[in-house]
Amino acid sequence: MKYSIVFTAICMIGFANPLQAISCMAVALHDTYAIQDQDAVWKSGKTDGPVTEYDVDNRTGVASFCIHGGYCYLAYVSIDGRAVQALRLTNCRVKQGSGTNYGKETDYELEAIPAQAPVRPAAPARSTQVKVNGWCGTESHTVDGEPDGDLTMGHIPFQCDTATIYFLDGQSDHLLVKFSDSLRPDGWVLEYSGFLHHDGQMLDVTSFYYRQASNPIPVSDSTCKFFFDGDHIKGIFCGANFSTRSRKSVGVVAFNADPGQ
Repeated sequence: MKYSIVFTAICMIGFANPLQAISCMAVALHDTYAIQDQDAVWKSGKTDGPVTEYDVDNRTGVASFCIHGGYCYLAYVSIDGRAVQALRLTNCRVKQGSGTNYGKETDYELEAIPAQAPVRPAAPARSTQVKVNGWCGTESHTVDGEPDGDLTMGHIPFQCDTATIYFLDGQSDHLLVKFSDSLRPDGWVLEYSGFLHHDGQMLDVTSFYYRQASNPIPVSDSTCKFFFDGDHIKGIFCGANFSTRSRKSVGVVAFNADPGQ
């Protein structure tokens, strides 16, 4: 794969950014490598930085985090045919609406957030995924509009009959929740990926797969909540939104589980 000299220079040098003083850091959830040199591997479990920006290649959709004065490393890697988050910011987040399109890539700014250290619950004993049958309530929808527009109108109903919960890294706090309709063959899904609170109910969503998108979209201020009846999942509510300079999109799911699951 060939990358332009300009693209390489942008990733390695970065733009002048006050976040350099904040020193945004990231930890590798899986081994990942630099776009510019595949022999440069960021090993799983290692924390590094400062990370200065989040870049998305407009042609391929490949996303990367760039280290000041260093390389840009793949933010997602392929595991069993799925794009899985490889890098997680520890004290910052991607700033919504900050994307600047430079033609070949779109660069996103980072912003500081309070550091969080959630307590890990016990890992699932047997399976890396759980499938729950049910239905999406009438509140479930997607909507697109202007960044400052009214998104209370123009809702497109979202239908589903299955929620699949994936445990992405062998720990029960790193989840991806996929809502799909077995009767719809076009691959129209909503997927929410993030990290579970120690209470086992709230999920801080950091990535969002919108409709037929094959690559995750970074989000903030987005969440899922799990509802239980004893040991059984009763329902799941998820909401995520993302903005660019020209568009704002929202995906909401109110999932009701069939009894006894």
